[in-house]
Amino acid sequence: MSDTVVDQLYRSVRGAWPELPALTGEQVAALHAHYSLLRKWNPKINLVGASTLETAAVKHYAESLYLASLLPDGMEAVLDVGSGAGFPGFPLAVLRPDVRVTLVESDRRKAAFLRESCTLSNVTVLCRRLDEVDSRIDAVITRAVDPRVVVSWGADHARHFGFLGSTSDCLSLRQHPSLLDAVSSLLPWLPSSSVLWGMFHVEQSA
Repeated sequence: MSDTVVDQLYRSVRGAWPELPALTGEQVAALHAHYSLLRKWNPKINLVGASTLETAAVKHYAESLYLASLLPDGMEAVLDVGSGAGFPGFPLAVLRPDVRVTLVESDRRKAAFLRESCTLSNVTVLCRRLDEVDSRIDAVITRAVDPRVVVSWGADHARHFGFLGSTSDCLSLRQHPSLLDAVSSLLPWLPSSSVLWGMFHVEQSA
């Protein structure tokens, strides 16, 4: 394609989301390199739905950047559960180089893709199931795993929870007994999807 994924991203969502963060040349290059590898690997291991490859700028990157733009203050370490192709964790790591992001993916082939495509210094890839991870982190995020499972794990390991999914799921999660002050925000260009951020009731010790 003649357009980079970032060109498409700005053209497609800028009108609906004027606050779309400006990206440096290095950040643009990181996103474009990731997308180039995604297109190369996807036919082999189905990292994302084939129909979403051409709309990845909005479907995958912009949605992940929106979650990243709402990251609560004070976050230093974030864990992305079921990262798959690297969403939403990799764009978050690109936007916030000050945050250490761990991408957790139990599928070995997908983890191999993550290791090749997500080479930023603030990114670590773990090929494990969530129940095999015992890290203490500031926030746990997901979009591909049942959020109730992630909330259950996060209540013992994290201070904050972030979720990217349907607006109906986010509204339901706001009432979860483990979460405090959970707030959901509609994607400006797609009201059927939302981002939710909340705190766990009991903050974990370091």
